[in-house]
Amino acid sequence: MIFVTDTITVSDVTKVKQLFDQVRATAEQAGARDLKVFKSLNNPNKVLTTAWWPNHDALHAFEEQVGPQFNTQIEPVKQSEWDEDAWEEI
Repeated sequence: MIFVTDTITVSDVTKVKQLFDQVRATAEQAGARDLKVFKSLNNPNKVLTTAWWPNHDALHAFEEQVGPQFNTQIEPVKQSEWDEDAWEEI
């Protein structure tokens, strides 16, 4: 299992939360577990998403499936690029 974090700065955190809620079932079918969306207390426009994935292949297959449409929908509120990191428990 890998733990994946993504951060992005946006103009509308509610829109980002709605977009993630729309892809939640697809992500879970692709293997994601415990998908969460957080808003920074220090910067209310900064969003952190987290999820456990079985492996990189499952994550990338999901990103290829939903990424293009998701990115088109988030583009109007996006204020920074995604900063993604994958973590392995030690």
